[in-house]
Order: sequence, then C-alpha cells, then structure tokens
Amino acid sequence: MIGDRYVLGPVVGRGAMGEIRQAEDLCLARSVAIKLLHPSLAEQPESRLRFEQEVRAAARVSDRNVVAIYDTGEHLGRPYIVMELLSGRTLRDEVLEGPLTEERARQVTTALLFGLQAAHDAGVVHRDIKPANVLLNTAGEAKLADFGIAKGAESNGLTAPGLVLGTPSYLAPECVTGGEATVASDLYAVGVVLYEALGGRRPFVGDSPLATCHAICTEEPPSLRDLRPDLSAQLAGVVTRAIARDPEQRYRSAAEMIRDLEPATGPALALVDEPTVEIDAAVPGWITTNENALLPRVREDRRSRVGSARRHARSLAALVAIAIGASVFFSLWAHRADTSTNSPAVQNAATVPTRLPTTTRPTVTPLTATPITAAPLVTSPAASVPTTTPPTSTPPTTTAPTTTPPTTTPPTTTPPTTTPPTTAPPATTPPTTTA
Repeated sequence: MIGDRYVLGPVVGRGAMGEIRQAEDLCLARSVAIKLLHPSLAEQPESRLRFEQEVRAAARVSDRNVVAIYDTGEHLGRPYIVMELLSGRTLRDEVLEGPLTEERARQVTTALLFGLQAAHDAGVVHRDIKPANVLLNTAGEAKLADFGIAKGAESNGLTAPGLVLGTPSYLAPECVTGGEATVASDLYAVGVVLYEALGGRRPFVGDSPLATCHAICTEEPPSLRDLRPDLSAQLAGVVTRAIARDPEQRYRSAAEMIRDLEPATGPALALVDEPTVEIDAAVPGWITTNENALLPRVREDRRSRVGSARRHARSLAALVAIAIGASVFFSLWAHRADTSTNSPAVQNAATVPTRLPTTTRPTVTPLTATPITAAPLVTSPAASVPTTTPPTSTPPTTTAPTTTPPTTTPPTTTPPTTTPPTTAPPATTPPTTTA
C-alpha cells in the first residue's frame, strides 16, 4: 500500500521513465493506474523535475480524450502519479492486428485531436505522440496519455540545446534538426500516426534512429493510395498535408484538421441521377434518405424555378409600390401647388405662371391665369367676382372649379396655358412693380 489508500496490483505497462501498475483506491472504492518513477531515475534531480512537470502538465489538461490525473505523491523516495485506469490496450496493439478501416481511423484520430487541442489550449506541447501513447478504453474510445516529455511554460531549461527528445519515427523535420517543438510538430506526429494506422507501416523507416531521421529530412514517403487503393482521396490528402516537410504547409490547429477529417459527401451529389428515397408514412411530406441516398434532381430544379418566380413577383410588387407611391406624392405636390397659387403672396409673384404648365387639370388653369392678368388692371364685374373670392377665403376655391369646367374645359384651356408662360414674364413684370 502506498499513500495510505492505494493497494498496488500487477504491472500493466512500462515506459522510459517508470512502470505503470494497476491499483485499488480504498477511499473511493475504484480501480486506478499508478505510474511509479524508476528507482534509478528517482535519484536524479533532473528526472524528478521532469516527472513533476508531467504531473503539472497532465493535470492542467482537462478533456474526455485525455487520461485524467487523480492524485500524486511519493513512496520510499519514488514519486508516483495516480491516473485513470483504462483497459490496458493501446492503438499500437490495434494497428499490429492490421490496417484500420477508413471509418475507424477517422474516429480514433478525431478523438486524439480533441485531446491534443485541449493540451494546446492549456499551453502544453506533448512532443511524444505515437500509437503506444494513445490508450483505448473498453468501448474503443481513444485517450491521449504520457505527458512525460511535454513542454510547457515552466519547462524551459530542462532540455539542453540541440538535444532531441521523442520517438524518431514520429519526429517532425524541424525537431530532428534541433528546432523547437511546437503545435505544428505535434500535428505532424498525428499525421504519421494516421499514416501508420491506414497503411500498416510508418512513412519513414530506417535501419537505425539516425537513418530514420535522415529519411525524414530528405526523402518523400510512399503514397498512401499505393498502399491502400481503396482509400479515399480526401483522407489521403489530409495525411499528405499533415506530414508536409514545411511547417507552414501543415494544419495550423487541431480543430482545423478535425474539420478536414469529416467525410466529404458533397461531391457525390453530381454522380447520382435517380437515387432511391424513402417516404416516412408517420410524417407526411418529409423525405428520409439512407446514408448514400440523395434527393432527385428534379426537386432541386423545381425549387430553383419556384425561387426564381418568387423573386420576380417580389420585384414586380416593389415596382408597383414605387409607382403608386410616386403617383400619390405627385398628386399631393400638385394639390399643394394649386392651393399655394391662390394665396395673395403668390398672386403678386412673377413665378406663378411657371406653375401653370405643370398642372394638367383644366380647372386649375383658368383660376390661376385669370387673377394674374385681370386683378390689377381690369375692373370688369364678370372677371372680378371669381378673382377676388379665392384669395380672401380658402373655402370658395373649391366652388370655383365646379363652375368653370363647363366654360373652359374644351378648347379654351389649352390656348391660355401655352401662351401665358412664354409671353407673361415680359408683359406682367412692369405692372407688378408699379402695383
């Protein structure tokens, strides 16, 4: 028993820094996994510091696709970590049984990327992503583990300049040459894991770690579609981009790679002429399809025609509304012009005749033309009666149009309306000033 609560069980795994044993938590009555640092490394300050760094890095990452950290402590001079216990099976064990199907590879890689995204969001670069560090639970779900050489904000100074850490086959080219581990190098390792899961082999293989590193920096990997002719071009393109030698050509984040891992079903629409559809009798009018079933093209054409007709109808309605609004506006404006010409101030103005041609109603022209020419100069009783009544009060203006139409409507209105605008300004300007 260690920590006064954990009863150690059998060894379920071994790593570079320690061994992992199954244990029972007496306080919470559950099975856990405990990672113990090797006795030889426990005496080295740098190894102990790196082990403590793993605890802090893993504890800072909280995600369902990352192995959970429960507790930490020290037993007989050996630090330990209490973690979530999984089935003991890794992605490496599954790949050794044969290449994964395309669907299974997408599922495992997506789960791995979700966990890696959580680590990157917490400021942690894993630096040792490989199939052996991807654990599987009883349901086959993948979880990222082993942050032993992870790099975080507090890990500066633990790695000497030029020292390469990680498993050679999964190192990015910039890390092989002594460069800094980044998010791009983690995503490169994910691409190598996906390549191996689909192709059954690693993209770069050498007789020694040095030969493998040389191949990573100088050679091109075999095409995945040569190894797996049944593989979709979309998934092969994801792998090609992930393991690009130039970091600028790779994915910028795990979330971006997750989006590209989704199966591409859009281009298949153009390849099916008359797909099979099923009508759900429980919900009339709704069409349900299988995974590969598509709606008929005629329905799409019908929808496009209906949409075009609706757009034309809306445009026509808008034009009609504009025309109606314009007619109402000009009617109100003309009515306002008519009423303004009957006021005394406008009668004395020289611009009144210019308004006469704009009004088309025959009742308006005799009213406005008669006052201007007859009011100041003519004293005829027949002309003065209709002339003086409109300016003194507004109500009589409505009675005047009713009496004038019989006399002025036919031919009388057109001659006065055309001649006054042209000759009125020179003839009427002197009388206006003398008045």
